[in-house]
Amino acid sequence: MGRGALAQRRPNRRSSIYFGKDSLWHGWVTVGVKADGSPDRRHRKGKTEAEVTRKVQELEGQRETGYVAKPGRVPTVAEWMREYLDVLCERLVLSEKMAPRTLADYRSKTRNWINPLLGKHRLDRLTPEHLDTAYTHHASPGSFAEYRPESSPDTFPRTADRGPARSDHAERRHPYRRSRGGSARDRAPDPR
Repeated sequence: MGRGALAQRRPNRRSSIYFGKDSLWHGWVTVGVKADGSPDRRHRKGKTEAEVTRKVQELEGQRETGYVAKPGRVPTVAEWMREYLDVLCERLVLSEKMAPRTLADYRSKTRNWINPLLGKHRLDRLTPEHLDTAYTHHASPGSFAEYRPESSPDTFPRTADRGPARSDHAERRHPYRRSRGGSARDRAPDPR
């Protein structure tokens, strides 16, 4: 008997499962169409037919709901942040929808806070507990010097002390501006 007598061609978008020459079971699922127009077929393999069938059914379920993950390994937080800053934010800067200084600030925060605390976690395995731990560490008193080795330990307090100096400067520039008591007419201009 020829091969055509037993096996009929399966319809489009149907999955196929077979036993390969490498002594493993293989399953192929068409999940959509690639950007170039060719079918996007995903491969799953396993030691048993039941294992591959379960994997294929899971992929078919994702296809039916419309959410199919991109092929390949899920990126880590550090990899995604690099992609976000180098591609997406760069486009926004080029289209003048984001200021270059904002991008520089995002890069600094990513380098000094996000990557050291969360960078090695895979995005699909990142949990609220990981974020909570990062927030707690960020709020702890000694965390600033520990995760910012290129800055001096007293950078944070110096930044916090700038508030009163700026208000004194503003008062010198605008001596008649209303302030902590009385009206501007009650005070004479500062002779400085």
